[in-house]
Amino acid sequence: MKLPTTNITPVFFILLLSLPLYFGLGAVHLFDWDEINFAECAREMIVSGQYLSPMIKFEPFWEKPPLFFWLQAASMHMFGITEFAARLPNALFGTATLLLLYFAGRHIAGNRMGILWALLYISSILPFLYFKPGIIDPVFNFFIFVSYFIALTALHKKRALYFFVIAGLINGLAILTKGPVGFAIPLLSLLVTSLMYKKKWVLPLFTFCVSSLFVSVLWFSAWIAVNGWSLFNDFIIYQAQLFTQPVAGHKGFFLYHFIVVFMGCFPASVFALPMLFRKKNNLWLSGMQVLFWVVMILFTLVSTKILHYTSLAYFPVSFFAAQYFTEVFTQHKRKRIVLAIYLALGALWSLALLTLALFPMYKDILQQYVNDPVAAANIAASQWKFEVIHVLPFLFFVCAIAAGFYYLQKHKTLHFIICHFVGFAAALCIIQSMLLPKIENLTQGPFIDEIKLLQEQGIAVYTSGMKSYAPYYYGRITPDYSANFSTGDKKICIATKISKPAPANIPETVTFYTRGGYHFYIFKPGQ
Repeated sequence: MKLPTTNITPVFFILLLSLPLYFGLGAVHLFDWDEINFAECAREMIVSGQYLSPMIKFEPFWEKPPLFFWLQAASMHMFGITEFAARLPNALFGTATLLLLYFAGRHIAGNRMGILWALLYISSILPFLYFKPGIIDPVFNFFIFVSYFIALTALHKKRALYFFVIAGLINGLAILTKGPVGFAIPLLSLLVTSLMYKKKWVLPLFTFCVSSLFVSVLWFSAWIAVNGWSLFNDFIIYQAQLFTQPVAGHKGFFLYHFIVVFMGCFPASVFALPMLFRKKNNLWLSGMQVLFWVVMILFTLVSTKILHYTSLAYFPVSFFAAQYFTEVFTQHKRKRIVLAIYLALGALWSLALLTLALFPMYKDILQQYVNDPVAAANIAASQWKFEVIHVLPFLFFVCAIAAGFYYLQKHKTLHFIICHFVGFAAALCIIQSMLLPKIENLTQGPFIDEIKLLQEQGIAVYTSGMKSYAPYYYGRITPDYSANFSTGDKKICIATKISKPAPANIPETVTFYTRGGYHFYIFKPGQ
């Protein structure tokens, strides 16, 4: 099969690749905490009309800057306050990311490299799933990578300083999306790469820093003018705590992120291995290696371990895989150990999908060994029954692995990658539409369904002994939310996990019931 050679055909091809990213965006509720947290910030912007300062429960929210919330709010203005609207910005950035990788690859090594890079990225598991939820990182990483690539190009081609101005301004958008780490990663990566290649880096990187900080200072100055210095201090302290403490209980073993990236970026991660330590006098390869190691080492040292923290590493990993296949194309080389790892990892993922499909057959047995009473209760309440169609993701996945291995043996790289993309996309879309709603019912489903039902009855929901943003977003809270708890004649509800004690000061007239792993107490304040 020949690779497309015109400019229009590859772009159309990339747009087709991105279509599955839009499938099923509203199939399930938003997930606690991050998805609901961010969507609630956007919803409260719309309700309050205050777009300068993010809020939660109509109180200042200082953990994240506002750019992603602005994007979600714009989407909600167009499509309503829905799961689809909250997740749509990331799907759009998924399309933009694939186009970015194509044009970046074409700039580096021609049309073939651009197509391979985009294909390998979207054909890998976590990168494909990464644009589905309404989290900040896809937008954050897009701005970081664009700024890094422009600056790296300017270093490579000895371009004028205005390239670093542009790179810095775009990097400023990354800071406005998630915070100071968006400045630290590209700056550290550019500094290391410049020193490796003995480039004149002082003035270019100074220009990059000034233009990047200019964008962020504009917003922080306005934010401080409105809210004062105390919230800014809280923001800085929180950013420091992410590095030094496992915030919100997100812990993990030391090599957590290396395992996540290797397993989650299958199959690109397998074919990236030969290029990861390749010593070659090539600024692009070295620049991607530096970016990879900066991201991985930085977040390995960070105490807070969250799966998507190292999602920026997906860019260099897929680049390494594209480089590997470019050599296969041109030199007909392949490493047997790489093929063996590919089959082994493919078998592990296939087994995981089969286990998921067969879950209803052993859920009663599993329930006996689950230590968390909330999870055990949700499993007991689940109506998930085995259906033959649930095995389809496993079959698609296995067929993709088998066909991929066959085409690898034949040196038909493009056939291999397209088989993977079709098989993976089909498997993951089926999981999203048929299995993910059932999985959600094992975790938060009963809780959110009850919140929505109570909201329709005009009953505000509060939580006791648990942290959740669901009562805010799905309860459609208003600015008088806090006052309802102690005054007024409307009923309120306090929700707890069944593993937690009953809330204090509950009146005898309380209505009590259980849904899944949650207790609900409904009463009128003051009675």
